Amino acid sequence: MLLLLNTYPLMVSEDLVFRSKETTLQSSVSVIVYSLSGLDQLTEENVAAAMAVVEESSLSRVLVTNSTGRILYDTRETGGAIGEYGLYTEIVQALLGNDAFTCTYGRGAFRSRASSPVLYRNQIIGAVYAYEYDTEQAALLAGLQGNLLRLSGVIAVVVLALSMVLSRALTQKIGRLLTAIRQVRAGAYSHRADIRGKDEIAQIAQEFNSLTDRLQTTESARRRFVSDASHELKTPLAAIRLLTDSILQTENIDPAITREFVSDIGQEAERLARITEDLLRLTRLDSGAVGKPEVVDVLPVLEQVMRMMNLVAQEK
Repeated sequence: MLLLLNTYPLMVSEDLVFRSKETTLQSSVSVIVYSLSGLDQLTEENVAAAMAVVEESSLSRVLVTNSTGRILYDTRETGGAIGEYGLYTEIVQALLGNDAFTCTYGRGAFRSRASSPVLYRNQIIGAVYAYEYDTEQAALLAGLQGNLLRLSGVIAVVVLALSMVLSRALTQKIGRLLTAIRQVRAGAYSHRADIRGKDEIAQIAQEFNSLTDRLQTTESARRRFVSDASHELKTPLAAIRLLTDSILQTENIDPAITREFVSDIGQEAERLARITEDLLRLTRLDSGAVGKPEVVDVLPVLEQVMRMMNLVAQEK
């Protein structure tokens, strides 16, 4: 954009100046040609007389040649070329019957050249050449270029500052989001990503906070489930332990009492099995409702139950 800002307006302005120069210079040459068109031939005397009635213009130099290219009139006061042959490209083109115009811009000035043939009864009897050296419009164009450069510098500084501010804000948001992800990955499900705004990163942070809410809820449910399961399993385990201790610590226990205790141990074991099945069935129902199985840490409890049952079997 800055390159376009510094090139396109200047190119358009330069082209407009070229067009204006062509129109103005060709108009001035046409006036001079018209003043000479009534002459049957061109000489130094009659050309000077005809040019005396032509209004002075802002042209830097005017040359009038005959049909051979010999210069008959020159407005340059010092170092005039009267009597010499003009070999400018524009004069050659005019003697061939063509209008010519060229304009260049450089070194702080516009240099414009135009020429046209002088005709008498459709015969070329000479040529008019005009040259203009313009520094005023060149100064205006240079001023425009300087203003564009300064404007481009200001825009570049503003864009750079905004880019740094936006980049820093974006980096901070991403950093906070990454910190929140690391905290949650470490097990801190209550941690939240505090990112404000309505951009994409803020939306990602909101989705992340929703996910951590669900994770925290799931973790709380898991802990409550383990606590409830442990509480339900403690009752039959305590009864089994009490019965087995009674059998082991009583000497010469009556076989009938032993069978009664063993029967009670079997009932408590069946109760423990039912509780375990209910817990597993509840786990399957919860996982089906959520859509994804939730792992509940009941293996240590079940292993302890199995060890107690094996110990009772050995004592029997």
